[in-house]
Amino acid sequence: MVRGTHDPDIRAALSEGLDAAGGVTVPTKLTREIIDQMRARTVVVRAGARTADLTTLKTSIARVTSDPVASWRLENAAVAESDMTFDSVQFVPRSLAVLIKMSRELLEDSLNVEEAVRNALSGAMAVEVDRVALFGSGTAPEPRGLFNTAGVSSVSMGTNGGQLTDYTKILDCLLELENANAGAPSAMILAPRTWRTIQGFVDTTGQPLTPPQALASLPQLVTTIVPINQTQGTAANASSIIVGDFAQLVLGVRSELRIELLREAFSTNMQIAFLAHLRMDVAVTQPKAFCILKGITP
Repeated sequence: MVRGTHDPDIRAALSEGLDAAGGVTVPTKLTREIIDQMRARTVVVRAGARTADLTTLKTSIARVTSDPVASWRLENAAVAESDMTFDSVQFVPRSLAVLIKMSRELLEDSLNVEEAVRNALSGAMAVEVDRVALFGSGTAPEPRGLFNTAGVSSVSMGTNGGQLTDYTKILDCLLELENANAGAPSAMILAPRTWRTIQGFVDTTGQPLTPPQALASLPQLVTTIVPINQTQGTAANASSIIVGDFAQLVLGVRSELRIELLREAFSTNMQIAFLAHLRMDVAVTQPKAFCILKGITP
């Protein structure tokens, strides 16, 4: 159905997968390509975020909140005890879905319909996974993202925000991570506007400002998911930079991306629909592994 009627393998795959709701599953090969493309387009995954399979409705993972403390001892003296404390991070899977419709004529006549479907579905899902992983509100049905997670460190650009003119404030974020004994940051995620500002840093002679060693090799991942209309005091056009060890950001997947072909629901308009859906949640295993630079104005 995706490629027209000329590919017998596609026809066979579609005819096998009758769905109880009246749909037909898209061939596994195409689904896998969409999943791979979605992951490639997801900024948090490129930054190092991990994925975990959730096998129950509610899944918890343990995290260490304080480490044991080693003590010096005299010969033959007892070893001092020291406890390490734990708490848990709970995943509650939420449903994410999108539906796109196409006319039967378009499906029959287009040479690139498979690419169009793949781009549309992977783009729609990747954008929303990115947004919710970073900025999800936590109000059902939306998972809580990194920006709204308690315990994440922050550095402010000032009461009413401020402009970046050098690397000082970004280095302050790295200092926060060092003070928290966090792991080395894997990336920083920022808005295109902020990236342009950083690329335009100049010294007193007007020459490009060389980044310090701590930042020179740190990947800068640019995405429009980072808003430029945040509020900081009287400023309503602020933005943020999120820097940290993104291996501590976990995308918990309860049911992987599934794509169904709906042939009957829109048949009166001679349309075919593709329904993509997954269930997932977001968790931050170590909030102190991240720091957010807040209040960046143009």
